[in-house]
Amino acid sequence: MEPNKRRTGKRQKIWEYMRRNRVFEIHDLVKVFEVKTPALRAYIKGLLDAKYIRELNKERFLHQQFVLVDDIGLVAPMVKKENKWK
Repeated sequence: MEPNKRRTGKRQKIWEYMRRNRVFEIHDLVKVFEVKTPALRAYIKGLLDAKYIRELNKERFLHQQFVLVDDIGLVAPMVKKENKWK
């Protein structure tokens, strides 16, 4: 992947939103970034597993609220199928 593309993709924009707001809800991400729920669910699960974010409630997925707990900087972490992180 080209370096510049990684910084302008939807995951990057979602990461920037999380960094700016710290606390966020899934339905806001879906609405603001027009992202499909399955793709977002996979990214959120990866961020949870790596402990970048923490769940604040146990609502249905679209109404779940999260907080960013590990801000690693400007570039969004990438999820790989092997559960490895960059």
